[in-house]
Formats: sequence, C-alpha cells, structure tokens
Amino acid sequence: MAVPSAVMGSGSSPPHLMGSSNSGMLTLEGNCTPWKVIMERSIAVRSAVMGSGSFLPPMIIRSKCGTWRLKKKGPPRPFIKKGTVTTCAVSPSGDYIVSTSVTEISSFDGILTVWDAQQGTERPNLFGHIDRVSGCAVSPDGSWVVSGSGETLKVWDAYTGDVRLTLTGHTSVVNGCAVSPDGKWIVSASYDNTLNIWDADTGDILHTLEGHTNWVRGCAVSSSSDFIVSNSDDGTLKVWNARTWTELHTLTGHIGRVNSCAISPDGKWVVSASDDRTLKKWDAETGAELRTLNDHIGRVNSCAISPDGKWIVSASDDETLKVWDAQTGKCLTTLRVDGALKACAFFSDGIRLVAGGEGGVYFLKLIQ
Repeated sequence: MAVPSAVMGSGSSPPHLMGSSNSGMLTLEGNCTPWKVIMERSIAVRSAVMGSGSFLPPMIIRSKCGTWRLKKKGPPRPFIKKGTVTTCAVSPSGDYIVSTSVTEISSFDGILTVWDAQQGTERPNLFGHIDRVSGCAVSPDGSWVVSGSGETLKVWDAYTGDVRLTLTGHTSVVNGCAVSPDGKWIVSASYDNTLNIWDADTGDILHTLEGHTNWVRGCAVSSSSDFIVSNSDDGTLKVWNARTWTELHTLTGHIGRVNSCAISPDGKWVVSASDDRTLKKWDAETGAELRTLNDHIGRVNSCAISPDGKWIVSASDDETLKVWDAQTGKCLTTLRVDGALKACAFFSDGIRLVAGGEGGVYFLKLIQ
C-alpha cells in the first residue's frame, strides 16, 4: 500500500521511536538526510528488544528531523511463516512476550509463539489449539497465559508450556480475552455476541454478559477490577459492572466496527480503535465521548495505553504505528513500516512497546 510519509508532531519534546524488527534489515528515509540503521550484532536469534538487558539491540534508528520512514529490506524470517502477527501480549515483568499469527499456508495454525524478551530468543511454542489462535493475555504474576481459539480458551503454564485448563462454553469463535488484576477470573469476547467470565482456577463459567447485537471482538478490565469494557462489530462499546455483572453504559459514536479497547490506569477513561479510521476517548464513568483522534488513513486495528496514562499507541492497516498525547489527543510520533499493523502493547516500563502485523513483530522504544 503506497501512503505518504508520516510527520512527527510538534512540541517541546515529543517521543521519538527507536525500533527493531525480526523481518530483516531496516533503512530510514524521509525529508532529511537519512540515518543508516546499524547492525550492532548478527541476528542469530529470532527477535530483539530495545533497551537495557543482556541482549543488545541489533538495530538502532535515530532521526533529528520531523519526517521519516521505516522500510524493511531482506527476506522475512521464516519463524513467523511469512504470516501476519495478529495479537501480542507482554508479561508484567517484561521478561517474555506472547504473539499469535496467521500464516500464508493456513489461517489455522493453532500456535502461540513465546519470546524471551531479555535474551531475544524464542521459547518453546504453545501447541494445543486446533484452530487459529485469535487472542491472548498474560496473568498479573506472569505465571500463566490464556488464549482463545475456535470456541475454546486454554490456560497455559508460561514457563513449561503445559495446558492447565481448557475452557469450553462459547458457541462461536473466541476473539479476545483479558485477565482480572488479581488473576482470579478471565473474561472472553466471542462471535456468539457474548462475554464469558471464567474462574481462573477451575475453568468454570461464573457469568455470561449479553447485550451486544453483533460479534464481540475484544475486552479489557479496569485496574480496580470494578468494570469491564467490551468492543463489538455492532459499532459500540459497553461498560459492565464487574461486581453485579450488569451493563452500565453503551458507548456510541463510531461508524464502523470497533476492533480494540483499553482502559486508562486510573480507570477514568477508555480508548477505542475502529474501522472508521479513528480512535475515540470516552469517560468511563458517564460513557460520554471526550475526544476523537484523527490521523490514520486506514482501519485502526489495535490500541494500548502507557502505564502512566500519558500516551496512547495505535496500530493500523495504513502501515503505521502512532503515538498520541492522551490528554490533548495530538499525534506525537508516527512509525511507518511495510505492511498493515494489527496489534500493539506496552511493556510495564511505559517506554518499550511491541507491535505486530504483516511484516512480523517489531520491538520499539520511545525516546524523548
């Protein structure tokens, strides 16, 4: 897809992006003298993480100008099977990352890939699903992972790869999942138009939330465990009381399906990403729309909020990752890659983030 070069927003010290990719060499180009991407070490491993740690970043990108472009060169690495990374999640400690993908050979690979974020090596993959894995989340203590595939979810030991539980109860594809901050329950979003609440220890269904009129694509839990937010193909988000399991608000304003949602760390606001090429910020208590974030020129597939609540990041089919000022809604930084981006997530340090899409997995660091 040919799109114009992205421009970094003005401001005293907006965040810039440093990055690396598992998909080959990168070069920088734009409306200034390009900086070359330096290979600091041979990539004998499958991935790399920017920042501190025992594993040095293989590529560093710096630019002093406001317009720049990131472009891959060289063949993609075969460990992603030349497929599209569709979801990703980071462990709370930042020691590992989980990603799911759709391959060119088959859209039903049934595999979760686990990455050691410090060493940049691939841990044993999680095998067991028989359909495409369409969502994943990590427990608050990082000891287990939950994933959705087909009509089921599986809970995995994050370090041994053993299946702890298989959760059955949905009548259609599970597309997203999240874990409560205390790790006691799991919420799943399904194409059967419902969300299920599961006991994380027993796998029993505790509650079913009904109200959406079309597929439920994703969900998020507030840091206080007081409420859940869900996003749907019906063009709405819903806020649910996680004590009484009743609907509190329906958030309307998008004119396309809502692909992703996230809740601010203080629980005061929600951000959503939509097919209508926008993100919206909502008041979590009243359900009122606070702001629309306009800058993408393609479907926005994923969104995330930094742990301090200052930044929003979004991944889009327009082949860009954007960082926004959460208070003003201003786009601060744009990272352009080759291929649509489908997923994004912050590390707990609020500086590093991971994104995934048609080009593979990208590990990035925000610098000011």
